[in-house]
Amino acid sequence: CGSCVRPSFAEGRLAVAVGFFLVLLSWLAPASGRVLDRRSSERMLRGVTVVARHGARGPNWAELGPFAEESDVVAQWGGKLGPASTAEEKAKADDNLSEAGRKQMRALGAMFRERFGVVGVVEWHSSTAKRCVASGMEFWKGFFLEKDPPKIQNGYDRDAAFKAWDAKDCAYKNFVDSMKRGDDVTFKAKALGVADFTERIWGKALGVREESVALRLYWCTYLCSLLECEAREPSKNALTSKLTADDAKEIRELARWIWERRFHRSGYQDFVGRALLELISSRSTTTTETPTPSEKFLFFRFMSCHDYSVMSALAAAGAETFEEVLGFGAYLLVEHYDDYDVWKLCRDPSSDGEEAPAEERVLEFHCEGFWKANLKVVKATEKHPFLRQLVDGSLAKKPFKEYVLQDSLYLVDFARALRLLADKAGNDAQATSLRGFADGADVAEKALHESFFKKWNIDDSNAEQKPYTLLYTAFMLQAVALDSFPAGLAALLPCFWVYGHVGALLLEERLTLKDAAVTIPPEYDEWIAMYGGEEFNHAVTRYRALVEHEARKATAEQRTIMANHFTRCTVLEFMFWRAPLDQVDWPDFERLSSTLTDGLSN
Repeated sequence: CGSCVRPSFAEGRLAVAVGFFLVLLSWLAPASGRVLDRRSSERMLRGVTVVARHGARGPNWAELGPFAEESDVVAQWGGKLGPASTAEEKAKADDNLSEAGRKQMRALGAMFRERFGVVGVVEWHSSTAKRCVASGMEFWKGFFLEKDPPKIQNGYDRDAAFKAWDAKDCAYKNFVDSMKRGDDVTFKAKALGVADFTERIWGKALGVREESVALRLYWCTYLCSLLECEAREPSKNALTSKLTADDAKEIRELARWIWERRFHRSGYQDFVGRALLELISSRSTTTTETPTPSEKFLFFRFMSCHDYSVMSALAAAGAETFEEVLGFGAYLLVEHYDDYDVWKLCRDPSSDGEEAPAEERVLEFHCEGFWKANLKVVKATEKHPFLRQLVDGSLAKKPFKEYVLQDSLYLVDFARALRLLADKAGNDAQATSLRGFADGADVAEKALHESFFKKWNIDDSNAEQKPYTLLYTAFMLQAVALDSFPAGLAALLPCFWVYGHVGALLLEERLTLKDAAVTIPPEYDEWIAMYGGEEFNHAVTRYRALVEHEARKATAEQRTIMANHFTRCTVLEFMFWRAPLDQVDWPDFERLSSTLTDGLSN
């Protein structure tokens, strides 16, 4: 059958493809072909990690520092610590989880128990800060219904994991100090830009004089935290009453900008968050390999820590921006499937510990970045003449037949690239998934193509890749064979994503045209139905999650290569559809020789 013949044919073309690629390496172009895994879209959930900020608390000594002792902002909290405060007083101040915070964390634990039920193994990791430990204790009370909590995991430097941002005598500490001093150029420019606002807030509204514009800006993080503390304690509103709603909104935005600068745009993302990121991504537990029938999955891991800890993990994972301030009890939920992780963020669970958590947002930092960087290409693809004519039925049969034939040939090498990646995968689950995608390309998509060939009475056994097809497959195979595993994954992502995106758009448009009684050849509708359908969308989602998982672990240099490969192959997708319309083919040297001979004789 064709599926038995083509792999050997593809191997015979590889040397030609590589040679052709080396000649044309500087100007790459297009292709198509995608994958559909017809098997169940359900993946096995192997574990869950929750990284949660502690519950509501009272202010710390730094946040009250700028205010005078007699200030009502300070007095409502029972005074403040100063330079002469004893170690015992400072330790007591660290144990500042409020009753509202305890209630909040118990509710969060109960919510996760209701959501995930009984699991195989539970683990508790925590910052050494007392409010974080206390938050964890309350969480487990809600999760276990007052039973004893698990022991806090040790055996590693907990401060390095959860409080690297608080390290002393290091380059990162010097960077933060440079922000406060105004030595950091970016921070100083921002401080000067909002100097009138910060002077009005600190001087006129709060009665605090500070000549340094940089320090006035940095202290907005303290105001933001104090406002949050008062919001959880209705009887305490000394600061809130001095500010307008617009003032409070501007303070939160400035605090968000400062934290984004400190964690996401400092250049120290790996330093502050790499250890925690590795802890989050780890699947090493004391679990058995297979869940018992009473277990939904293998492990549930809870980490009680700080908002700065969550920010650090997000920064190390590759989030380029910090979009919104994290409330008390905010959490990062990581679902560990057998071949990838899905990250979700809940920024503000509830105001009183009893309301349902706010909506969790799925995080895809790197894949989203790759896509947004190529929106011009994507938009041009959406308007491509081949696709426009396909959806309204005006596309001639000849270019469509040429496209399907080349796409079928492309799929052979695409499946091969997936299997090469499977051989380089970091674990068996990833390898199995990648081989499943390759099987989908071999079986599901090829079946559609071959049904067309049968209908058209076309023998494709001796067909060969034309220039644009070979250009794409040569680049794709080279990227997979010679570059890193994450880079190879990124090179294949446009094949999934662009087709899924275009297929969904065309399917929606076809429904509208059908309502208007616009008919098109049945082959065009079948093609649109496959790539715009739910099953293919599941395949795109799974593959994107796999790429995102590897991008989070990749180095900055590897991520740059991933982005470049994604861009190149997105362009190649566009060019692949262009080829059948332009009738791009290999030179006909017999005709050229005849033309040259006739020219010479004349």
